[in-house]
Amino acid sequence: MKKTIFLALSMALIFIVGCGKSTSSDEQVALDYINQYLNGTVEERQKFVSSKVHQDVKAIFELGASFVADEDKKFLNPSVSKSTKYESEGTKGSLVLLTNDSEHEVIALIMEGKLGWVFNSDDKEAFDEMKNQFK
Repeated sequence: MKKTIFLALSMALIFIVGCGKSTSSDEQVALDYINQYLNGTVEERQKFVSSKVHQDVKAIFELGASFVADEDKKFLNPSVSKSTKYESEGTKGSLVLLTNDSEHEVIALIMEGKLGWVFNSDDKEAFDEMKNQFK
């Protein structure tokens, strides 16, 4: 009897976990930006820039790769809130809205499978413009 209940619960758990939302490759690049670049070590940051940052902005991100964020500046427990296709003035890609436990938000622009730019509340006008793309 106990074995049957255990098997039933195990199967239910596998089914629930298996039905979770999968992460697209663009969403994964956005999450990697948070986990590897924003919250990462110098080595993790440099590796992220070399492999996951779009060539057009790579030099900008290389400048910041040698600095590590203070613990109070880290974006802990990021999750994908929404994502949408994006096109403007010849730029095509997707926008990924990320949130964390503190309800902070970041929007990553992914172009050709690589990070093209990041928008946050430091530039409220640009952030709000990008956030309106999700409506």
